[in-house]
Amino acid sequence: MSEMSPLARLMLRAMRVGVLGVAGFAILVIAIEAAKRWVGGGFGSMSRTDVSFFAVLAALLFGSLYLARSITRELRKSGT
Repeated sequence: MSEMSPLARLMLRAMRVGVLGVAGFAILVIAIEAAKRWVGGGFGSMSRTDVSFFAVLAALLFGSLYLARSITRELRKSGT
């Protein structure tokens, strides 16, 4: 297997930073929305759309963390 070019490594590193930024933003939005629900009557007053929104945010978070993990593994693999 040939070694990865320096430009490809740079692009993968930039993608990894961006994906981790997306994960951080998803965590921030989840925290803000959870705080709003907690102050606004607790989690028992959540509607179906609120639960769906949290599910979409959780899927985005897990997907971005999985992608960041995959990019990290690819960067480590190509160096050997």
